[in-house]
Amino acid sequence: MPLPRSQFRIVSGLAGGGSVSLESTNFPGYYLRHRGYALYVEKNDGSALFGGDASFRRQAGLADSAGISLESQNFPGRHVRHRDGLLYIEAVSSSAERASATFHLE
Repeated sequence: MPLPRSQFRIVSGLAGGGSVSLESTNFPGYYLRHRGYALYVEKNDGSALFGGDASFRRQAGLADSAGISLESQNFPGRHVRHRDGLLYIEAVSSSAERASATFHLE
């Protein structure tokens, strides 16, 4: 996959309230959003549900404060984390889960 297809920019959250959203750099108007606790890249349909699903609270990394973690805006307590090569929003408790919910920006 070409690199631009895997990159996102952090923008003001679609749901407001100080949240952030992740917009595709290659496909403007497409955002990372959760459905059924799994994350997908989808076109913004302008609905409040989409805005909530595509908005996150940016925090210091749960495993490393030099990184960031993203908590779901509409499912507090669930963070974006990677597992088995995919992204989900899930509750985290163990050190391995905190590490998989911590991302480093480049």
